[in-house]
Amino acid sequence: MNSKYLIKKKITSVIALFLILATSNGCSDENTSLIQNHKENNMFGFGNKSEETFVTSSPLEGKILNKGTPVANARIVRKVRSNKHQDWVVEEFSTDENGFFSLPVREETYALGLTQFVSATQVDIEINGELINFWYSNNSLGRLYSEFGGEALRDLICELTQEEIIINGDSYGILAKCHWSGM
Repeated sequence: MNSKYLIKKKITSVIALFLILATSNGCSDENTSLIQNHKENNMFGFGNKSEETFVTSSPLEGKILNKGTPVANARIVRKVRSNKHQDWVVEEFSTDENGFFSLPVREETYALGLTQFVSATQVDIEINGELINFWYSNNSLGRLYSEFGGEALRDLICELTQEEIIINGDSYGILAKCHWSGM
């Protein structure tokens, strides 16, 4: 036998085997096939398209000092980015006459599919026309206070002349010029 005949015979056999497998799958119970596809899609995250609400920035409140003096009536800029917003979403707040500030929770709703949730928050204060960073945190769980280790921060004091501290948690990280109760 010549080699062209053997190659043609092998190709024909492969095509025939493919057609048999394709038609035998098509003859199976349609509901069983749909259930199997649904299970496989959910197992690998392809079918998980439902929207969820994620906390991209938990509430943060405290007092800001500069050389021990409250920073009164100053502009605060909170920048948040997440899976939904790759560019910073900018929000503005201010301190009161005693240097106290209160930033509300920020949430976003969307479907992640296979993607891992992640967000980052940067908070700056404006002094003499210059923005000074005093808080940065990231979060990979998307739950309330998960970027602080699961609990609200109490008695937060941020001293702008203080060295930055670094806290690395299991699913979060903080870089800040602040301290709080229970650190």
